Amino acid sequence: MKEKKKNNEITARKRIFRNKMESQLNRVKMKRGKFLSPNCNSISISITFNELLAKVKCLTCSLSGEIKIIKAYRPIDVYGEILDLYYADEEIQRLEKSIEHLKKLEKWGDLTRTYSILSELYTAKGACLLKNDNDPSPNEISKWNLKSEKYKRLEKETRLKRDSKANDESSKESKFTLKKDKKIEEIFDDPGFLEF
Repeated sequence: MKEKKKNNEITARKRIFRNKMESQLNRVKMKRGKFLSPNCNSISISITFNELLAKVKCLTCSLSGEIKIIKAYRPIDVYGEILDLYYADEEIQRLEKSIEHLKKLEKWGDLTRTYSILSELYTAKGACLLKNDNDPSPNEISKWNLKSEKYKRLEKETRLKRDSKANDESSKESKFTLKKDKKIEEIFDDPGFLEF
């Protein structure tokens, strides 16, 4: 019961954050380069670009960091990655809960995508741990890396399962179409047609 209440609170916080973000969208456009902080809910995130890094800093709270970028990145792309990293723990929990449900429904494509996203999230969390801690413990880093590798392996296995299932279904369809395409004359000419 407590877990359901907690999930409802998280969902409510996300909804409030989204509503506030949508209502202040015009102000964000007016203040070029400023974005809504997921930490303090003020429009005070500043994004500056270097060659391969984007530096992110909230002028109100302590949210800050660096994100590797490519040349095509715009400030909104960096902001999207900030939100992904900020809500990574909640997303990991949600995705791990959905795995069993997807297995029961045998939705191999969705399951493959879920494993891929989890692998990327665990890799990003490990990278954040290395950046933020001055002296991270090797056990903690190896824990994140092992989870990332586990989900990469599961992704490959699920992809193989999905592909083999698709091949089985296509071979069944081709057999069905071969039987269906026989002409009536061929059926009557078959010597075993009326044998019991």
